[in-house]
Amino acid sequence: MKKLLAVLLALTMLFAFAACGGGSTGGEPENNNAPVVEEPVGVKVELTDVEKKVSANIYYPETAVLDVVEYSDSKSLIQENGDYKIDFYLCADDRYEKIMKYNKMGSDFAEGKFGEYDSYSCIKDGKYTTVVLFEKADGFDSYLQIMVEPGSSENTLTSKEIFDTNAEVKEIIESVVYNGKA
Repeated sequence: MKKLLAVLLALTMLFAFAACGGGSTGGEPENNNAPVVEEPVGVKVELTDVEKKVSANIYYPETAVLDVVEYSDSKSLIQENGDYKIDFYLCADDRYEKIMKYNKMGSDFAEGKFGEYDSYSCIKDGKYTTVVLFEKADGFDSYLQIMVEPGSSENTLTSKEIFDTNAEVKEIIESVVYNGKA
């Protein structure tokens, strides 16, 4: 029995080494340090800034009943029952600091992280707003404004309550994938 177990263990190790040691057979060396980014599951909505400099994607569950409304500078996801509306504005310009200064006049301003990116949140003009800074360079900031609000006047929850308690809203917002320059 011990011999059989030893043989099985040796075969397992052999297959493990064979799987890991495949390597390339010439040409370009493999980049084993590149992070593996899994594409979220769901319906993909592509975002680009007005001048098509940068792009990002958001995803929503296939079971969600949403209308996607496209404007020249943004996209809105509106839940059919009026539970919520989420506006996404992807920007590539030099206004990030000005927008932050404006949003600091709102209530509940707090800086934080959105995944690996710096962000801040506040309540401004009745909307719970999160601004995510993807890239910052001289004269070129790439950032995403996400605004959550009730989708209809019948929804009595505040925009912050919707953001904090609606699992579908959280899932959609957390699905954002920044693609970089378009």
